[in-house]
Amino acid sequence: MKLTSRKLNANQTKWMLRLFPPFLLGGIWCRYITPDFRKSEVVVHRYWLNRNLTGTIFGGTIFSAGDPFQAIMLWQIFTNKGYKVESWLKSASINYIKPASSDLIINFEINEDQIAEFEAGLKAKGKHSHKFHFELKGKSGQTVAKMTAEAYLRVIK
Repeated sequence: MKLTSRKLNANQTKWMLRLFPPFLLGGIWCRYITPDFRKSEVVVHRYWLNRNLTGTIFGGTIFSAGDPFQAIMLWQIFTNKGYKVESWLKSASINYIKPASSDLIINFEINEDQIAEFEAGLKAKGKHSHKFHFELKGKSGQTVAKMTAEAYLRVIK
């Protein structure tokens, strides 16, 4: 999904993601996005529509939960800074550590250094990408999967 400049607030973005049919049916719930779009938390609820034959969460559901968040957060950070940008997930990989037998929690964060790195790239080349690394954790805090997501941002005319 390619995202182009449209200014949204964090609450609008949260509800857009909550009601996105693949997330809604997959049990993927955006718990919150901070007003500055620098942090968000997502829960993947384990329920009958996203369980495989062994009773754990489908790997595809887990992957989907980690897919768009950095790109969406960056899109809004830079749109709110006055940039006209496109944003998308350029690449992603996942390493499943153990079966997801409970709900999962994912915390996403974009720090000031990463924002400055994107801003420098946008000013110098009109585009920039960065690989974000994060963990998907079960209810008891154990790591179920590790994911790398490369978010891409490009200035549009």
